[in-house]
Amino acid sequence: MPKETRIIMFRHGETDWNKHRKWQGHSDIPLNATGYSQAKKLAEVLAVEPIDHIFSSDLSRAVQTAEAVSKTIGCQISTDKRLREIDLGEGEGLLRTQTAELFGDGYLEAFFSNHDLGFRFPNGETKGEHRDRLVELIKEVAPEFVGKTIALSSHGGSMHRVFCAYWHDLSQKIKIPNCSYMVFNVNIDLEISFLDKSKLPFCSID
Repeated sequence: MPKETRIIMFRHGETDWNKHRKWQGHSDIPLNATGYSQAKKLAEVLAVEPIDHIFSSDLSRAVQTAEAVSKTIGCQISTDKRLREIDLGEGEGLLRTQTAELFGDGYLEAFFSNHDLGFRFPNGETKGEHRDRLVELIKEVAPEFVGKTIALSSHGGSMHRVFCAYWHDLSQKIKIPNCSYMVFNVNIDLEISFLDKSKLPFCSID
């Protein structure tokens, strides 16, 4: 019997704030029509996966995406705040084009960097704090599903944090489109690893 837990982590579908390039963070923005269509397509892609349970961020865009997958696969959903997007503090609701004007030229670069774990928006959380709560959740739930597959319905920034914590080469810039996903394993020693390190782990529904 395999002594690992297989985890599929996916990003939610599109929201109007995604469409208009607004920072979302902890703001609870639902899927738009495109997002619902993306979630249904993701569900079709993942229908072949033996997903035993879905853990979702409690924000509606992630829950709605998880529900689409759950409806197709027939598994239960649990919500957990630790899967939320990073808390962007005073950045939430702003257009990305406003970021440099309000906070300085380096904010966009620091936010999307694979490094800079101490970065935060004013009154937000650091990228390191964001990473730590995600890894805590993963290491907490994985032992309950050894030999099985579970899914995490989350956010682009959350996927980025997990990727950066365990990928071997952080020199590449990455993009995580809505409803893209990645797969990794957690062994009985709670070590997290990607199976194929010859290419970036992100899979698109397109």
